[in-house]
Amino acid sequence: MPSIADVVAKVKPSVVAINTEVITYDIFNQPFTQEGAGSGWIIDEDGLIVTNNHVVEGAKSITVTLDNGETWLVDMNAVATDRLTDLAVLKIDAENLPAITIGDSSKLRVGDWVIAIGNALGEGISAT
Repeated sequence: MPSIADVVAKVKPSVVAINTEVITYDIFNQPFTQEGAGSGWIIDEDGLIVTNNHVVEGAKSITVTLDNGETWLVDMNAVATDRLTDLAVLKIDAENLPAITIGDSSKLRVGDWVIAIGNALGEGISAT
């Protein structure tokens, strides 16, 4: 079995931090901007990123930060969402990105090790 550090080193470049701004209203019906954060995964070297719908739902702006520190503002016309499956696909205008390799979940067994890598609490990419 590979070490956890080796798995994280292989996967981390394909994980992105997502930050959002949503306009919401206070009890006096006054608008204010609320910030949110989540994680995404590069699924195509030309800038397709998958995340959860609840991360981007209602956002007026979405910023993606790559593992190397580069930031990209997402064109809001390049966002596809599905509430039922809680999935969203974003597109950034980038090339030659480190797309993640999707594994075969049918090969997993109860008791196998699992590593979660993401932008927990908006504090940057980490693994647990």
